[in-house]
Amino acid sequence: MLIENNNYQLGNIKYDVKKEFEVIIKNDSDFDIVITKLKPGCGSCTTANIKKAELAKGEEIPLKVTYKPNTSGLVEKLVTIHYKENNVDKNYHFIFKANVFL
Repeated sequence: MLIENNNYQLGNIKYDVKKEFEVIIKNDSDFDIVITKLKPGCGSCTTANIKKAELAKGEEIPLKVTYKPNTSGLVEKLVTIHYKENNVDKNYHFIFKANVFL
């Protein structure tokens, strides 16, 4: 699994204002994969969604992330993507950063 921009920079965003963005998940393995769970590090400020869970070899899908800051300053957030590849459980960590101002 690969996300080309795995250190996504949101830049300056306003406190308590929702920001939505998408990154592309690519199955770069030799096997089909099944995404079994998306787990944001902070369930109260971050959500993550995909439209389908199964990706064939070489297939790409968008990962939609919504972040509504509930703190100010420099923040770093994590979304863990749990998936199965060739019947093996794996994890991929996607990180995004922002400077939240009041």
